[in-house]
Parts: sequence; structure tokens; C-alpha cells
Amino acid sequence: MASVTRHPAWKLHSRLRCAGLLDNQLNREFICDLIGIRGRDSLTKLTREQIQFANDALERLSNEHIVAKFDAWKTAREHEQVSLEELIGGAS
Repeated sequence: MASVTRHPAWKLHSRLRCAGLLDNQLNREFICDLIGIRGRDSLTKLTREQIQFANDALERLSNEHIVAKFDAWKTAREHEQVSLEELIGGAS
């Protein structure tokens, strides 16, 4: 039986899904922001060290803390988008 090689980030997605966060695209963006990399939408471009950093950070948190951090991140992200839309809309 052949063994399955998983991408190192599978554990991150699994941890977020266990916390009830099911949107894979948002999860990828959250992980990239957690690591401090803006503008990345693919975990395949992250180094093993960056992925391990995120794994270590998430392992120290309970599901409730992960969800709270995700919600705070998502709210801030939405606020940034609204501000940008207001800025662009105000320029016309």
C-alpha cells in the first residue's frame, strides 16, 4: 500500500476546520496573515519554517481562541476593504 504524502500545511487546515472554520480560501489568507505574509493566497509558496511557525501558534490555542482571532482578523480585513472601497468611490 502506497503512503500518502501530504503538504506540510494540511495540519493547519485540519486545525482550523476542527475549530469550525470551513472556508478554505479565508483559512489560507488567515494563515498567511498569521505568519505575517501579505498578499499570498497559496500555502504552497510558504517555507516549511513558516508553516511550522503557524502550526506552533495554533497548537497553543483552544478552538475558541482560534475562532476569536479569526473573527477579529476577518472584521479588520472587511474594514480595510470597506475603507479602500470608500477611498476609491470618493475619488470619482
